[in-house]
Amino acid sequence: MNDISGKNEWVEALRAFLILYIAIHHLTSRYMDFYPEVQFSLVSENGGRVGNFMFMMISGYFLAPTLLKGNGVFDCAKYCANRWWRLFPAVVLCTTITYLVVSIFPLVEERMVTFKEYLCNFLIIHPNIPYVENTHWFVAALLQMQLLLGGLLFIESEKLRVRVIVWLFVFSLVLCLIYDLPKTKIDNILYWITYSAWLPILLSGSILYYIKSTKLPRYMIIAPLIVLCVYVFKYHLFVVIVTFCLFVFAICGKMSVKCPALLTKMGGVSFIWYLLHQNIGFCMINILRNLGIINEVILLSVALIGTLLLAFSVNYFIRLVPRKLFK
Repeated sequence: MNDISGKNEWVEALRAFLILYIAIHHLTSRYMDFYPEVQFSLVSENGGRVGNFMFMMISGYFLAPTLLKGNGVFDCAKYCANRWWRLFPAVVLCTTITYLVVSIFPLVEERMVTFKEYLCNFLIIHPNIPYVENTHWFVAALLQMQLLLGGLLFIESEKLRVRVIVWLFVFSLVLCLIYDLPKTKIDNILYWITYSAWLPILLSGSILYYIKSTKLPRYMIIAPLIVLCVYVFKYHLFVVIVTFCLFVFAICGKMSVKCPALLTKMGGVSFIWYLLHQNIGFCMINILRNLGIINEVILLSVALIGTLLLAFSVNYFIRLVPRKLFK
C-alpha cells in the first residue's frame, strides 16, 4: 500500500476503486456479523480479499526498486527504519482517532481494546495483541514482509538479488500451497517468518517491476499469472482478474483515457482511508440508526463519505511529516 502519488494516475484510480470495494464489504457484511439484526442488501462479497490481493501486488511493484538500492549493514538498517517510518505516522494518528471515536461511541465488545492494547498498536507488528482497527493486520503483514526482504541488501550483486526474489517467490508459493493454514509448531514458524499466504503476491508485484525494467525476461510473467490463478480458483474471486488486467495496463501506459482527478485524489488517500474506515464507519451507522434512520443507502453513504473526508483531513497532516527518517 505504498504511496505512489505522481507515478501513475490510473494506478491511483485503481487503488481508489479497491479501497471503495473493501470499505463497502466491511461496512455491510462485517457490520452484520456484529449486528445481525440489521440486514444490508448492498453487500460486497469477498471485497476484502479482492482488494487485499491487488493492494499487496501494487505494494510489491513499487517496493521493487528500493530492494536494489544500497548494500551492507548500514543500508539495511536505514531501509528497515524508513519502511517502518513510512507507515508509522499514519498508523499512530489513525489508530488514535479510531480509539477515541470508539471510546466515545462504543461498539460490541469484540471491537473494543484497552488503553494498554491501544499503545501496543504503535508497534504496528504486535502478535497476540488485538488491533484497534481490525483491518490493521494488513499493515502489520506488509511491514513484516518488507523487513524480511531487507535482508536482500546484504547481497552485493543486483542480479543475484533479483534471482533470490524469484527463488523466494517459488518457496513462499510452495509453502502457501502445502500448508494453506499453519497446523503444527513448525508450520506456524514458517508461516510467520515468510507470511506465506501473502508473500507470493507481494513478490509477484516485484517480479512485474523487474520484467518491465528488463531485469527479468518477459516469460517470468508466468509468476504473477500463477499467483492470480491460484487465488482466483482457491477463493472463487474471478473479479480479481479484471483488476489485475487494469493494473498491468496502467503500469504499461496502455490507458489512453485521462484519469478523473477525483479518482486520483481518492487513490492518494487510500491507505489512510483503509486505516480509518471500518470501526469509525460502524460508529456512524450506529449513530444514524439511533436517530431512527434505517435506509441502507443513507447509512452506507454517510459512513463512506464521512470516513473519506476524515481520510483527506488526516492526509493533510501526514504530508507535513518527513517521508523518510534517513536519506
